[in-house]
Amino acid sequence: MMVNKAPLGTFKAERSETSENLVLSTGVRARLRPVAPRLLDDVTARIKDPVAPLWHNEQTDRDEPNLFDAEYCLQLQQTARERGLAQLDVLIVCGVELLDGIPPTKEWLPQLKLLEKLTKQAFLSEFDLEDEQDREYVFKKYIAVGNADLLNLSKLAGLTPAEVDQAVKAFSGPAEQ
Repeated sequence: MMVNKAPLGTFKAERSETSENLVLSTGVRARLRPVAPRLLDDVTARIKDPVAPLWHNEQTDRDEPNLFDAEYCLQLQQTARERGLAQLDVLIVCGVELLDGIPPTKEWLPQLKLLEKLTKQAFLSEFDLEDEQDREYVFKKYIAVGNADLLNLSKLAGLTPAEVDQAVKAFSGPAEQ
C-alpha cells in the first residue's frame, strides 16, 4: 500500500471539489468541505467507555456491573462529551478552510486573553500561538466557527441529527456563537 506523504496543505488542495464557499455565522469567509466519516469514527473510537463498578448480587451469588452507579453515569456523560468535542475538532481542522487566511492576532487574540482572565480558565495555554497551525485552530475554534456552522459541517460529514445535536451540545468554547 502506497502512503501519500504530501504536506497537509497539498492534501487540502487536492481534496474533493465538493465544497461550499460562504460567510460563516460569525462573518468569517470560509469554504466548508466534507470530512471523511471514517476519520470521525477513528478519532471517537479511541475514547474508551469507563468500566462499570461491580456489585455483588446476593440472589445469583456473583458480581455484576452496576450500570446505575451515579459516578459511572457521570463518567459516561463525560465520555460522550469528549467524543462530541473530538468530532468537532476534526470538523474544524479538516472541514473549514479560511478563504482570507488567519487575521492578525491583534484583531482577535486580546479578546480571548481577556476571556481567560475573566473566566479564570487558561484554555489558550495548551496551544503554541507562535505555531501557524495552532493559531489557525484557535482562531477557527474560538472565533470563526459558530454553532450554526458546526451544524452545516456535521451535515456535510454525514452525521445523523442525533450525533449533530450531541456534538453541538458538547461544544462549549469561550466565544461560543
